[in-house]
Amino acid sequence: MERFLTLEKVNKSYAMGQERLHVLKDVSFGVEKGEYLTILGPSGSGKSTLMNIIGCMDTLDSGTYELDGEAVQEYGDNELTLLRNRKIGFIFQKYHLIPQYTALQNVIMPLLLRGLSRSEAICEAEESIRLVGLWDRITHRPNELSGGQQQRVAIARALVTKPALLLADEPTGALDSATGKEILKLFQKLNDTGNTIIMISHDVNVAQSSRRILTISDGRLEE
Repeated sequence: MERFLTLEKVNKSYAMGQERLHVLKDVSFGVEKGEYLTILGPSGSGKSTLMNIIGCMDTLDSGTYELDGEAVQEYGDNELTLLRNRKIGFIFQKYHLIPQYTALQNVIMPLLLRGLSRSEAICEAEESIRLVGLWDRITHRPNELSGGQQQRVAIARALVTKPALLLADEPTGALDSATGKEILKLFQKLNDTGNTIIMISHDVNVAQSSRRILTISDGRLEE
């Protein structure tokens, strides 16, 4: 398989008063194109910081990070923003939908921001909404949808730009167990069609739905 993402000896710390809190400690791992893995760890383990670095929302202190052939550690804020917008689709525990917009309007937003015409954006968005099984809810607003349906809209929005990487942060955390299982089955379906997925979770049962698990504890990563 083709190597898609590589972190080598990544370190990250934050100032805490007069001291520094060392959050990530020599983190190294690789992801192949088309993999589906979970980074599993409890609160305070460093998994959220690692997600922010993988998602180009934060910078590392030392080490290297290569994403789809690009040397991320050399990029400044503007370059990270462009890389994030071009290559990463984000799925969060809280869906971050615009409440006054319909499902279709929420999904087309990233495409309009990229400069697509409205007609092109609608065609792409409709395809994405069909993929997540929400065609019959396309004109519904978030308050007319269940939690699972709102998460499917958020997944459709993440998919619509055809990102190289789907990064999911506790994607079932706000859902009941049955609905969470439906979302995880959707992730497996997306991975079967070639999507590269990294999921962040504290839940072993959720992690076991992925193909591979990395565990993080006290800022250190292990297979």
